[in-house]
Amino acid sequence: GAVYSFSLDYGHSQYKTVNGKAPSGICGTGLIDIVSSLLKNEIIDETGYMEDDYHISDGVYLFPNDVRQYQLAKSAVYSAILSLMQTQGISFDQIDKMYVSGGFSSKIDINNAVSTGLFPKELKNKTVAINNSSLQGTIKYALEGDDLTSITQMITYVDLSSNPYFSELFMENMMFE
Repeated sequence: GAVYSFSLDYGHSQYKTVNGKAPSGICGTGLIDIVSSLLKNEIIDETGYMEDDYHISDGVYLFPNDVRQYQLAKSAVYSAILSLMQTQGISFDQIDKMYVSGGFSSKIDINNAVSTGLFPKELKNKTVAINNSSLQGTIKYALEGDDLTSITQMITYVDLSSNPYFSELFMENMMFE
């Protein structure tokens, strides 16, 4: 029953829920869509201010604190992408694809994610959602028995919590633009 898709056109809202049940909450992709729609309709301003709770359905609301929490999450994701690019010394032009995975990815609207500042606009047409990537990778590894040493040796750990560039970006990317 969680709202996973939402749109607001001319004051009329439409939503889809998990398993087509009556709305009982909001999941991540629904939150992205709701915030995007409320920004487009100027119910939320660029600072994240929303005057009142927003009614989605009976018993389901978006509260101003939900918007603030979304701002924290979207700033962290956006800032992490930019920080990782800076750490590796690469530009948007050098990125062929950005993959988004997890259960979240199966229903994500990339345009809405970009419009809220979750993902950089420069990666909008390069973003690919992959559902069940962990499971797919595990099955591939189990069936093919590849040695992962060559892959694991290419991994670089980046501690964003101690990265001054990330901290600076995190504050800069809180606003909706």
